[in-house]
Amino acid sequence: MESRELLCRIKAGDDEAFRTMVLTYGKPVYLRLLERSGNKEVAKEALREALIDLYITVKMANSKDPVEALLYSRAEEIQADICLLYKSDAAD
Repeated sequence: MESRELLCRIKAGDDEAFRTMVLTYGKPVYLRLLERSGNKEVAKEALREALIDLYITVKMANSKDPVEALLYSRAEEIQADICLLYKSDAAD
């Protein structure tokens, strides 16, 4: 299924399209996040938050960006935030 079609179906409320997105892009994004952070929990949390954020963004906006680009971008932003939180907690 093409990325744009997937986004349109998610926007229309198609839960199967969201599952397809998770199955198609979840593992590659998780592995990239894991490689960057070296921490499974940080990678899982960043992916989970990014998927939720992407779902909300797609439902509210009319994004023309590919799903993979949206998900990678948001997941990396979230991961950076999580890593900062972990570092500040460790410093306390």
